[in-house]
Amino acid sequence: MASIRISADDVTDRVPKASPGDRVEAVRTALPGHAFLAADAVAVLDGERFVGLVPIERLLAADAAERVEAIMDPDPPIVDPRTRQEAAVWEMIARAESSLAVTADDGRFAGLVPSRRLLAVLLAEHDEDLARIGGYLASSSRARQAAEEPLGRRLWHRLPWLVVGLLGAMASALVVGAFEEELSANVLLAFFVPAVVYMADAVGTQTETVLIRGMSAGVRVRDVARRELLTG
Repeated sequence: MASIRISADDVTDRVPKASPGDRVEAVRTALPGHAFLAADAVAVLDGERFVGLVPIERLLAADAAERVEAIMDPDPPIVDPRTRQEAAVWEMIARAESSLAVTADDGRFAGLVPSRRLLAVLLAEHDEDLARIGGYLASSSRARQAAEEPLGRRLWHRLPWLVVGLLGAMASALVVGAFEEELSANVLLAFFVPAVVYMADAVGTQTETVLIRGMSAGVRVRDVARRELLTG
């Protein structure tokens, strides 16, 4: 399954900012009147370079005369735009931060990923994991849609495969019919037809089970299908 990277929609630079030498009182005074998209933390910048993060609750509790560099986290979790979303979320949780900083390769501040966006990522990853455990690839929303779709769409989705099965059954009947004389001469052979049908069904059921298990573990369908065709 393809990994989803952090996108521009996940990151915002409309967040509180401060310099390491700023006083806490000055930063707090500057907060009102600004329309921040995320105010969980204050990004500490040295010019354009990101150097630390101050959770808003720590800023509010700090002494007014203290400098920002004294209360900031100088080693906060930092990711770049190439980071996978789930890896970014786990990094934030492991470091007990409410926001995640995104920087360019040269250390320039790109913005913060707010906590609400990270929660949305967690929900999406949870949905994807449930989909894999259930044995389907896209998401649980498609499985729900398949269960709730109207009659017309159900027929449209199912009938082609039933027609393929019917054609296969007709082809099998033609194959058996081609050996009519042998079956008439050796009636015992007819008793093996149910066994052949059973074996074909058993192999198909085993392949189905292995395929679903492989999908739930993240194995590519192409790899499983190729091996199962050879095994069958």
